[in-house]
Amino acid sequence: MGVFDELVRTMMDMGVFQVIFPWLIVMSVTYGALSKYEYFEDEMVNGAIALSLGFLTSAGMVMFVPEGLFTNFMAALAFVAVGLIGIIVLAAIGGIDFSEIDREDNPIGGIAIGFSLIALVLVFLYQYDITGLIPQTSGSVWEDAVMPVLTMIFIIILVAVTAGGGGGDDE
Repeated sequence: MGVFDELVRTMMDMGVFQVIFPWLIVMSVTYGALSKYEYFEDEMVNGAIALSLGFLTSAGMVMFVPEGLFTNFMAALAFVAVGLIGIIVLAAIGGIDFSEIDREDNPIGGIAIGFSLIALVLVFLYQYDITGLIPQTSGSVWEDAVMPVLTMIFIIILVAVTAGGGGGDDE
């Protein structure tokens, strides 16, 4: 266990969990979504958008997200995934076949998603100290909290309007 422990600690010191892994996840999910929905025809455009969004997200995580928040969120996701796999295995041992359940009339899927989301939030709250999210600076709340949120909302609206194509009937 010593070698693996030393490897993980070295990766923590290098910032792999704070920068590299979030960058890889954002880049791969963005590229996969753009490729699946074929919004752009050229794969090079999908790659460039995914790469730039990954870098922007990593920069935002380094500058604005408290250290350890991403790793605690991923730990919460891993705990919930292990719990769901355990439930599926126990259901399979009990003889429940999920493919035979009628999805339209049976609320089991919605209940399972609800419990999974509640478990994700509870495990995340257990893993991370929430008081660390509140800024303890002597500056004004407007500059430290409100203005970054308004800037992010403006950027999201700008990207949505730009990517939406205007919605005109130009033929």
